[in-house]
This record gives sequence, C-alpha cells and structure tokens, in this order.
Amino acid sequence: MLRAVMRLHLSAITDNYLPKKTLRNCLLRNGYIVAFIAFMLPQLVSALESDRTQPIEVNADQATLDDKKGLATYRGKVILTQGSLTIKADKLTIKATPNGQIDEVIASGNLAEFTQTPEPNKDPVHAKAKRINYLVTANKMILTGSASIVQNKNLFQGNIITYDIKHQKLTASGPTETQSQGKSSGRVKMILPPPTSTPESITERPQEPAIRATDTTSNTISTKPEQTTDTDE
Repeated sequence: MLRAVMRLHLSAITDNYLPKKTLRNCLLRNGYIVAFIAFMLPQLVSALESDRTQPIEVNADQATLDDKKGLATYRGKVILTQGSLTIKADKLTIKATPNGQIDEVIASGNLAEFTQTPEPNKDPVHAKAKRINYLVTANKMILTGSASIVQNKNLFQGNIITYDIKHQKLTASGPTETQSQGKSSGRVKMILPPPTSTPESITERPQEPAIRATDTTSNTISTKPEQTTDTDE
C-alpha cells in the first residue's frame, strides 16, 4: 500500500505559518507524496527545546491535498513525529487560513494518541481521545470522546477535556466511560497521587487529591498550585 511521507526540516521557524501555495507545490516522487508544510504542533506543556528544531515526518496510507480549501488530510495508520512528540491517528487534517496560516490541526481515531516529553528525564504527557483538536489561534487543545491526559501518575478523564495552553487551565466535563463495562459514570475523574506513593499503594489506598473534580457536568482545574497561609493558634 502506498505510504505518503511528509518530511519538514524546521531550523528557524518560530510561528505557526503555512506559506501561500504550499499545497500546490506538493511533489509526487517515486511513489511518495512529499508535502512542504511548515507548522509547529500543539504542546500540552513546555516541550523539549530540541523538539522545535527536529524534522516533522508524517506517515500515512493516503494523503489528500486541497489548495483551494487550504486542507491537507492524511488517512490510514497516520503517525506524525517531531522529536519526542508523536501523534497517532486514523485520520489527521490540517486546516489553513486564506493567507496561509495554520488555523487548526485535527487528529481522530479509536483512539487518537498524543505523546510528548516536557523536559529531559521527565515522564511524558500522554493524551488520548476519539478526536483531538488543536486550535492554533485560540491556543487551546480539545480532546473529545473517552478523553484522558496522564502525566507523572496524574490522571484526568472526561468525555471532553479542554486545555487552555496560555492560561494553563484544564476543564474536564463528563460523563466518562468505565473501562470494564463501557458504561457512563456521569462524573469526571481525576487522580493526583501523593509524591511518595508507589503505584501499588495508590491502587490499594488512594489519598484524597488536593483538588477534587466532583461536578457531574464540568469542572475547571488550574494547573497552578494553590497558595496557603499558615496561622498561629
């Protein structure tokens, strides 16, 4: 089966920009579709600086490029990589504005996956959902359908998870599906393990998280820690 391959070498790109007529300049060579599309991908957290200078490669079974509509669509076992960043999906769509700027990146599948390492020697961020939308202008990430985000053993689950990258806020709204029976729980789920806990102790005796997501419809979580003030008795 034909594999469509996109390679981009990003050495000095600092913004989300797609040059005009880029889609029209796609070349078909030796059974490969080589599309020169320059754009920076979504980041749930501050990513490794080295990721920014790494080439972007997209592998897929099919690639459809529509210059008039400003769309680049990849289908079939899509894998996008850039340094530590990896996106896996059944379908990946890139939308551009008339002036050539990237407006939205959409990954969909069962399930679409996003992985990226925030810092050296740190646990990677894992995000999964049936649909992952990155809104470039709004600077937001929206995960829809069986959505989850995991980092440092912290787990966030909901039917819809919105991450405001600029303000570092995460909003999860239910209901979620239980993995064992696939039934709706009607609640969002968050697990924040204590710093010294092991995975076994978390399973056997979970500790009450500092922030609780108890709203059955939605819950907004700020990733910035709350400040407390000690008072003398």
